[in-house]
Amino acid sequence: MKRLFATILSVVMILSLTACKAGDNSSKDNDSGNNSISDNDSKKPINVDDYLKIKYDTSEPENTTMRDMTSLELVKEMKVGWNLGNALDSFDKLKDDKDNEIVVDESTWGNPRITKELIKAVKEAGFNVIRIPVSWLNHLSDDGKYTIDQNFLDRVHEVVNYVIDEGMYAIINIHHDGADSGDSWLTPAPKDDAEKEEMLKKYRIIWEQIAERFKNYPDYLIFESMNEFHKGYAPPTESYLELTNEINQLFVNIVRASGGNNAERHLLMPGYNTNIEYTIKGFEMPKDTIENRIIVSVHNYDPYLTALEGQYSQWGKYATDTAKVDTWGQEDYIADIYKQLKEAYIDKGIPVILGEFGATAGVEEPYRTYYTEYVVQQAVKNGVLPILWDNGSTTASSKESFGFFDRYNAKVAKTELIDAIMEAASGKDYEVVLRDFN
Repeated sequence: MKRLFATILSVVMILSLTACKAGDNSSKDNDSGNNSISDNDSKKPINVDDYLKIKYDTSEPENTTMRDMTSLELVKEMKVGWNLGNALDSFDKLKDDKDNEIVVDESTWGNPRITKELIKAVKEAGFNVIRIPVSWLNHLSDDGKYTIDQNFLDRVHEVVNYVIDEGMYAIINIHHDGADSGDSWLTPAPKDDAEKEEMLKKYRIIWEQIAERFKNYPDYLIFESMNEFHKGYAPPTESYLELTNEINQLFVNIVRASGGNNAERHLLMPGYNTNIEYTIKGFEMPKDTIENRIIVSVHNYDPYLTALEGQYSQWGKYATDTAKVDTWGQEDYIADIYKQLKEAYIDKGIPVILGEFGATAGVEEPYRTYYTEYVVQQAVKNGVLPILWDNGSTTASSKESFGFFDRYNAKVAKTELIDAIMEAASGKDYEVVLRDFN
């Protein structure tokens, strides 16, 4: 689940973003200046007025091929992925000198603007999938037509090009629009039929615009219907599960009707809150006009008091202090949940993507690496594609730190952990052990 806590001070904005298991929450923290944006080249602040004049590369790729392959075959080509978090999914507005809110920018949650160099560094580290979370909620016209700001859509377009041009897979979605916080509008609990109807209208219009913009892109671009769709953290009601499935069906209908390559595009969609248990229980495969083009999305940060909140700083059988280890969610649990996904989906020809996972730097580094490597190994062993969550914050030992790349210098920040991920993602059969950090 993701929940946002924002405090805007006179000079500094501190934002905590939470990605966590359905039923619980924690925070991921970034700091940013209040009135400036990092320039792509110099990384020095640029004036907001200058930002609004930026022109983006909205060319289309030369290769627009949609290969004759199932989603299961496609996902097998996708080795391991990385999340470009706390960037295009940010939705706080920059302010001018008079404290007027005027624009939402990808740097408002403390990260520099996205560069080609960063994407190249991610590829060179061994990843071949980048999930690009996108929040659209503060980039829409307020006239009821929900027109996406073209400047922002152009920027999303450009970042997708960065990824596609590197021969990598890109995933774009509707992210914090359904985060059950702040300005989010996509909810499983609309107050009445009229609110539900307007919500679905808004959803349809947004996806129609996204689908139209990218209709000629090859199968290296995947659309994800939504992120962690939820209301609170209790187990979902039957109506919540039903609306999750209704929106996923609407998503399929919208994309297919847009034509072009979207008639065959591989589509990613979650069960309620991307929770594995709720997905297996309540997710229904949408009806589609083409066979085998749907992928199931789940997230997992269990045990959440360790992986997300850092309240327990050790994990697994190598722990040296039982007081630092949670009472559940250890190796046997991790192995079992990915086995369940295999039996529920993979064995039936339905691919699964673990769209977010990872552990905060509040976990001691050897155990953080061990946990991450073990999760990747179990996911890959059971045919599930893992995509690492990264919020850009690499502060040592900070419970809010969930970054693995230095985005300012476009390089790996956690070499040992990334190396462990790549070894586990290779599919080799080996015993994951606690690595020596001495």
